[in-house]
Amino acid sequence: VRRLRDEGYRALYGDVSDSEILANLQLETAHLIISTASGMRDSLALLEACKRKNVKAKVVVRSVESEQEEVLKKAGADYVIFPERVSGAFLVSKLEDEWPNLRFS
Repeated sequence: VRRLRDEGYRALYGDVSDSEILANLQLETAHLIISTASGMRDSLALLEACKRKNVKAKVVVRSVESEQEEVLKKAGADYVIFPERVSGAFLVSKLEDEWPNLRFS
């Protein structure tokens, strides 16, 4: 967040479940919204706020479970990311590079 601010971007770090933060986000002027909140309730609250404010920005939210992707997209998310899945795949790749005979089932 600090680096983005230093580069002239408006960036905010905060708990989206805090109604005061959610109310002060200025979502309607955003070009891109990225939420790393892990809770489904928080993501849905953000998406609902975007809908109420008629946000035109692309919205990226995080999820832990792939079953939630469809719900989040129906609620207005443009993209749903799965950091744990990506991290796991990266770790497996690195382990396989180090130990080529290692197999995961």
